Amino acid sequence: MGSMRVEHLFKAYGDRTVLDDISFEIAAPLKAGLVGRNGAGKTTLCRLLLGEIPADGGTLKLTGSVGYLPQQPADFGGTLAQFLEQDPAPRIPRAKLLQQAGLAERLLQSDFATLSGGEKTRAGLARLLAGEPEIMLLDEPTNHLDLQGIEWLAEWVGRFPGNVLVISHDRYFLDRVAGAIFDLEDGKIRRYSGNYSAYAAQKQLEREQADEAYQAYRQEKRRLEEAYRRKMEEANRITKKRVHRDGVVAKGPTDFYAGKSKKVARNAKAIEKRLEQLEPKARPKADVSLQLELDEKTAARSRILAEGRGLRKQYGTRAILDGVDLLLRRGGRVALTGANGTGKTTLLRLVAGELPADAGELRLAPSVRLGVIDQESKLLREENTILAEVGAVQPDRVAVRNLLACLLFRGDDVHKPIAVLSRGERVRVSLAKLILSGCNLLLLDEPTNHLDLASREAVEEALLDYPGTLLFVSHDRYFLNKLATEVWQLGEGKLRVFPGGFREYEAERNRPRPLDREERLLLEHKLARLAGELAGAAEGQREELEREYLEAAQELRRLKEFDRP
Repeated sequence: MGSMRVEHLFKAYGDRTVLDDISFEIAAPLKAGLVGRNGAGKTTLCRLLLGEIPADGGTLKLTGSVGYLPQQPADFGGTLAQFLEQDPAPRIPRAKLLQQAGLAERLLQSDFATLSGGEKTRAGLARLLAGEPEIMLLDEPTNHLDLQGIEWLAEWVGRFPGNVLVISHDRYFLDRVAGAIFDLEDGKIRRYSGNYSAYAAQKQLEREQADEAYQAYRQEKRRLEEAYRRKMEEANRITKKRVHRDGVVAKGPTDFYAGKSKKVARNAKAIEKRLEQLEPKARPKADVSLQLELDEKTAARSRILAEGRGLRKQYGTRAILDGVDLLLRRGGRVALTGANGTGKTTLLRLVAGELPADAGELRLAPSVRLGVIDQESKLLREENTILAEVGAVQPDRVAVRNLLACLLFRGDDVHKPIAVLSRGERVRVSLAKLILSGCNLLLLDEPTNHLDLASREAVEEALLDYPGTLLFVSHDRYFLNKLATEVWQLGEGKLRVFPGGFREYEAERNRPRPLDREERLLLEHKLARLAGELAGAAEGQREELEREYLEAAQELRRLKEFDRP
């Protein structure tokens, strides 16, 4: 069994310390998450562990082989089969690798460049497995996976017999797989036992304790300062009483005021010493609350903001949307779900007016003021600072600074130029602009992608306070659970509406149902139809048909298992 031991590791770039005397161990076997804000040093630590860059100090002890899955799927100019055969003499048969990675054998001769992001991630895992590593480092492995893919990966990591260190901002995934969380902050690392939820609860408790300690420190400091002030005033009064009217100071062994003055001075000195010895407590970062309102001019007056009838969108011979009806009500927070390739982004673009429907009708209410995150991120002016960019849509500087603080742009951060911002920071700036510009309908496509944990939570809170209407796509279960008041599910070209939150939707979707004869016949007929279509399908059509076939087969298998006596 492989293990990893880091002792007093130090790494700096110029005068910026990234890792400052960090120590930790992974053994026994352990599935651990590595979390921290973007720029905290997670990728640097990963590169050190892989031996890609040298440390400036400390030691790293590795036993056993290490496998690495990078954040971005690899670029490769050949077929999937050639990608898997790059490593010499794999010890696991290729068929078994494909099965373990959840890849269809027919993909072997596909150009690697044409695979989806999720398929490339699975291919990377298959290649990683070929080397039979004892330790795995996974960098944001859920980025290109849909909800079903994330579920599959969680089970896959759980079955892996060795140690795993995974960099991830997916809270659900960390809840599923992690037995410990390593938190990297301000160059230091700290281990928390348990999954993400346990870590988050402990961090919240620490914040509360830090706030209590700071308040107690402030109270004691004020008390001592006041006591010192009073003693000094008393000493001054005594000194004045020692002086005669003619300005001559009273002398002699019986001088009452001299003794009292010395005593008061000693007390003041003792208080001053206690003040000096009082251990300072750092002021915790204050939470900023939002109170967002749409004024009468920008609030949507219609009860129905968008209505679609019989919407159809086709790419080649494939109808990705086929007779879709939709009704978007004012004030709703609607989650648009479905497997990759089912048309979620296409439907968002139809509502945004970026794509025309091939058939059907889509109408927006006249009072709708539409905002699209993807669109807005591309329109940010590179030469502007954050404050100037957001301030251009809202003259109230207090409102601008307040919202930016809620989105984690505090202090001098607001003076950063747009040109130097990361993708995640650009998303937050775009969201601030849209909220403050008076948009009453926001369309969001994966708004938490490229955001670290703190930023995801900040965006969630801002959107919870947003008084308008949301239609969004996300594979972040925490985000879905927190925001969604209605769920739209896309599949097989159709839209199914669930009037409730995401937890209720999943509970209903996963509820076992008795298998009746009609449902069984329908599924078996569907499988036969799809098998026939697959036999004569062109290469570009096979992926979606195979996905439909697999989903139908899994549903039939699940229902048959439930139906057994």
